[in-house]
Amino acid sequence: MDWDPFRLETLDGQGMGESQFYEIAQLHHEVFTRPGRTLEDVVARRRAVLLLESANLAPRCYLLYDGDRIVAKAETFFRDVVTSEGLMTVMALSGVALQLDLRGRGLGAAIVRIAFERLDDGQARFCLFQTTEAIRPFYERLEACVVGNSVVNRSKEAPDVPAFWQSVLMRYPAVGCWPTGPINLQGPGW
Repeated sequence: MDWDPFRLETLDGQGMGESQFYEIAQLHHEVFTRPGRTLEDVVARRRAVLLLESANLAPRCYLLYDGDRIVAKAETFFRDVVTSEGLMTVMALSGVALQLDLRGRGLGAAIVRIAFERLDDGQARFCLFQTTEAIRPFYERLEACVVGNSVVNRSKEAPDVPAFWQSVLMRYPAVGCWPTGPINLQGPGW
């Protein structure tokens, strides 16, 4: 993709400064507006997802800038999850957001494809993420597929409550052997 006039920057989550957390959270807050949720709430959540050192490895943010403004982002990190086949390391995709006025130009797909390329380093075979039914076709065009597993966090007080809050669980790539049965995230959803 021709990035001109946009600039792509990749940051390691644990090396991010406070101002970068606020910039990322601002875009997330604008795109995913929820009544009663403040920017500080979003900053705290993004920080928790990217800095939960005991549960993930190598958090990374992919940021697309238009001048000094972040216009798109995606976050990845690795998480060991428990499946019916035992422990599996997956790459988590989280926090994908694109300014509403820039949709339809291929920028969202481009930043997600770059995030998916991280699987090439061999730390995981699959990327696991949640989305909505409305966004599902976007990820299917990128060769992801829906999986029917339930997802729980058995490390919390209510171990059988779903750990993801969106209605659609997906993985990338769509090819390859995927386990059946519940998936225990062993920590909060992303």
